[in-house]
Amino acid sequence: MAADQIFPIVFKPGILRDRPPFQGEYCTDGQWVRFYGGMPKKIGGMLGIKSSVNRYVTNSIYKFNTRENEYIVLYGYNDIFDPDHPNDQSSVYKYVISNNAIVGQRVNYNNLTSPGKLLWQFIPVIKSTNAIAEQQQIVCFGSNNLDNILDDTAPYIRYIPLNNANPAVGPAKDFTSTPEDTNGGMVFINPYLFAYGNNGLVRWSKLNDPFDFSGEKTSINISTDKVIFGAKVRGGNSPTLLFWTLSSVIKLSNSVTGESDELKMTKDVITNDSSILSSRCVVEYDGVFYWPGTGRFFIYNGIVNPLENNINRNYFFDNIDMNKRQLVFGIKNVAKDEIWWFYPERGQDAEVGCTHAIIYNVIENSWYDTSITRDCGFWDNVTGNMYTSGRSLTNPLNTDKYLFKHEVETNEVILAPPVIQRILGGTPSSNNGTSNDNAGGGYPQNAFTEPPSVRSVYTQHANTNLMYDYGMGNLQTIAQIQITNANVDLKQNYRCIIQSSVDLVNWTQLVNSAQNFNPRGTLVFDIINPQPARAYRLLADPNIYVNFIMAFGLNGIVDQPQINTVIPSSFTTPTISFASFNPLKQLTGIDRWMEVKKIEPDFRMGKQEDTMSVVINTKEYAQSPTISSEEIVFSGATPKIDYYYQGRQLTFTFASVNYFEMGHVMITVNLGDGQ
Repeated sequence: MAADQIFPIVFKPGILRDRPPFQGEYCTDGQWVRFYGGMPKKIGGMLGIKSSVNRYVTNSIYKFNTRENEYIVLYGYNDIFDPDHPNDQSSVYKYVISNNAIVGQRVNYNNLTSPGKLLWQFIPVIKSTNAIAEQQQIVCFGSNNLDNILDDTAPYIRYIPLNNANPAVGPAKDFTSTPEDTNGGMVFINPYLFAYGNNGLVRWSKLNDPFDFSGEKTSINISTDKVIFGAKVRGGNSPTLLFWTLSSVIKLSNSVTGESDELKMTKDVITNDSSILSSRCVVEYDGVFYWPGTGRFFIYNGIVNPLENNINRNYFFDNIDMNKRQLVFGIKNVAKDEIWWFYPERGQDAEVGCTHAIIYNVIENSWYDTSITRDCGFWDNVTGNMYTSGRSLTNPLNTDKYLFKHEVETNEVILAPPVIQRILGGTPSSNNGTSNDNAGGGYPQNAFTEPPSVRSVYTQHANTNLMYDYGMGNLQTIAQIQITNANVDLKQNYRCIIQSSVDLVNWTQLVNSAQNFNPRGTLVFDIINPQPARAYRLLADPNIYVNFIMAFGLNGIVDQPQINTVIPSSFTTPTISFASFNPLKQLTGIDRWMEVKKIEPDFRMGKQEDTMSVVINTKEYAQSPTISSEEIVFSGATPKIDYYYQGRQLTFTFASVNYFEMGHVMITVNLGDGQ
């Protein structure tokens, strides 16, 4: 009898999709797994915040930080499947997110709404006056090429002013002069904004004024086909840009030396033999650009070359729905040395977006993929995380959509909207807000203790404040404040000022907002970064000289529900066989079954008690049906698995819902039965 042999299970990083699985080099299957140091490792978990875009197709998202643990998110979306809006329209709205919860009031920019289906792009710009830079602005660029990349109709362009007190406030404003013949997109290189589109046209704004495209000699045609994407690059005089047309890559540089208010842009054709799949597929990683074309992948690092992919290139292009090519988007995941391209698969309903991602590991030079449903996303250098917007990974029946922060823990954790509840237990007062004197018509307690209605209300007279005092030593954190006009008349331009205090002497302003107060309407103010306070008061609007009826609700977050779901992860090894590829990938020519006697796991797990499973799969021939063993469960403390199983061609499927990272797994084998 031959002696037992012990081998490590070895293979190259990546998941092979383009060739039959009978091979000994790459893993043949996998889900939610990456390769690190050449070895499989479970992709990290994610934290999801529920959004209000369930019916919408979101195609652009932009994030900017306002203070620590707080940021603003702008969404560009289409409500083409909204039953309440039978006509297609596109719009932009804003969320304020603080400490992993949506706390800011959703702002829908009504004057950033356009008929049709738009592909949105958000471009941060700066306008300067007399060499002094003003606050940053956000240009909202909507093109009509979501369904047709060749569309040449005029784009929809506005910009949103920003300020430190209330970032991304509206309303959106018009350009002084709009480049209506450039519907490909925009790119900003201070102090110019560039717009590009059909017939190779590239325009640029006036110096220091990104909202004015009325200047002379401010355009150039760089090709005869449409410009799809543009990016700033190093080199030459500033500005220097790189543009992707449908069939070429072209560098555009300023040839004027010295100080000048005018640009003289000259072009340098890098290649006329390329292609580009979508407007959002180009990804810059460490100064190098990567993108999928219409039949292969490309890389630009000074010159354009094909990006080698021999293991899942055909799988990607054979399964993508080219009717939805403009939905394809790419994001870098720098913390994991990866680039993710999300794409729509064939055979999905019209309202379904991207359902799969192909992943390129820049350091490993390896390719793998995973199922995931997403609409858009971005990489954030501030937090060092990838963010995406889309459906749950673990519950395919859940059609809700979330903003996900990736590489957080191991599971998919979804934060449901916080439970808001009115916080009582204090003393209501009126008039000057320092005494319970029932001024202003009486019964101020009704404003706090009762829901707003015409039967149980508080009448606030002119110059009458309204306060709620929780008492000395009783500080309450109010996260949301509601003001209700239960009367039947409209209060135009009502100035709502709300303050808080810890001592009834010093007051901090929480809300200062002027807007129309609709009859029977309620104004809801979510307090950003709420702090504990003893008392809260609503100051009377001195411009309102008639009585009106209101309710004043002080609400706190009493619970933050979480849905914590494990994420299954798995991979299947290449074929191991004495008749073909032994574990060392040597061709032995021995037509005998392989008899497995022992498996020595080597996995780093989160905890020793965490478990994994392994299934041994066997085939008689390459095209024979697969016969699998039972699921063999082991933990991080399992030294070895004594298990007898044999077959002619073997693969091993390892799976877990816990964190894992594979090391050198050893197997003890011997010659089994004859053929």
